[in-house]
Amino acid sequence: MKKSIVLLVLIMVFSVSIFAFAEKTVVEFWTTDNEKARVDVQEAIAADFMKLHPEIEVKVIPVNEPDLPTKIATAKAAGRLPDVCRFGLEYVAGFAIDGLLDTKAATMAIADMGYASFYKGALDLVRSPVEGIWAAVPIDGWVQGIWYRKDLFAEKGLAAPTSWDTILEAAKAFYDPANAMYGIVIGTDPGQVFTQQVFEPFALSNGATGFDKDGNIVMNTPEMVETLDYYTKLAAYGPPGATTWSECRQYYIVGQVAMMFYSPYIMDDIAGLVEAFQVTVPDLAKNTGFAPIIEGPSGIKASYGQLVTLGIFTDTDTEAAIEFVKYVLGPGYVDILFMSPGGKVPVRKAVIDEWLGHKVFSLYSPEVVADVAGGMNMIQRWGFMEGNIVPLVSDVYGRKLVPIVIEKILTGDMTPEQAAAWLQEQTEALK
Repeated sequence: MKKSIVLLVLIMVFSVSIFAFAEKTVVEFWTTDNEKARVDVQEAIAADFMKLHPEIEVKVIPVNEPDLPTKIATAKAAGRLPDVCRFGLEYVAGFAIDGLLDTKAATMAIADMGYASFYKGALDLVRSPVEGIWAAVPIDGWVQGIWYRKDLFAEKGLAAPTSWDTILEAAKAFYDPANAMYGIVIGTDPGQVFTQQVFEPFALSNGATGFDKDGNIVMNTPEMVETLDYYTKLAAYGPPGATTWSECRQYYIVGQVAMMFYSPYIMDDIAGLVEAFQVTVPDLAKNTGFAPIIEGPSGIKASYGQLVTLGIFTDTDTEAAIEFVKYVLGPGYVDILFMSPGGKVPVRKAVIDEWLGHKVFSLYSPEVVADVAGGMNMIQRWGFMEGNIVPLVSDVYGRKLVPIVIEKILTGDMTPEQAAAWLQEQTEALK
């Protein structure tokens, strides 16, 4: 009897030891939300998830967004792709075509959460061009536009900057470099996707779509030439040098520019809710307007928006990755949105009221809040037309072809005509 008891105890101890030293399933999560405060939030969400799932270890790895295509290519070559990765809409089709995404896992995650819990427009944008199922899981999004000083516009009797003509008129009116004041700040840095993001709504508003509805490349068109010419002339009314998204923000919050392009991620900065950025203009949020739609010279109206997704990559522990994605979009979702409530418009319906209850929205006019909240209905993009997705757009973004030609025009190395021809040639070479 004693021997049996001893044997039973030994078996139990052995079993506990095996369990204690069992290797955990590791979910490597690459995130382009890489600012320290946001990484801290994501690590806290991962820690909460791991408490519920002690058999899974989540490693949060910050990645710079401009470096993502290169890092993914390097990881693919080394056989070390992430398990889950946060990335923008422009990469979904390309990653799916290359076979990097586990589309069945993404579709299963969406199904588990309930198709009807998502906004249809967000789901429609992430369908795989290969299988027709969902290639990635949408997490949040935004609509970009011009943020402008309503008070300064009123002083000069200027109309809101909603068209090519009114934008250019205002840029000229406020341009006063001798007094460190500029009319507008737009993206001109050749190494940043931001430059493409600012250029694209101008192009769309002029019928320059980059690709037609059948997927044909249409970069070298009169409409593209006209847009390149307008955009680079508009840049002349901004500060000198190549400008990035961070410089757009800085010039605006210190009162050195009347207009800038940005996503609603800027809302908490303008409102003075971010300690790292000192707003020097009184009542800046109250006196800021938002124009998300641009009207081109022929009357076409366009906007630019972004949908951010969580991709589950191939050769991972599918079940663990799905559970983590569901947790991020479930118990952790409001914490994700509140990292930057203006810039993270929800893709799931149930959290809208809680999201709009954030303090930042009370500091802006109802019109601004309405345009931000309706962002999921305004998204327009190159390569997404009439329900068709052109995978090649991922490579155009990844190679930063438009930012490169913008710089070449500004430095005098190309004319707009030469730039459009170069875009056509370079894009065709990617096929």
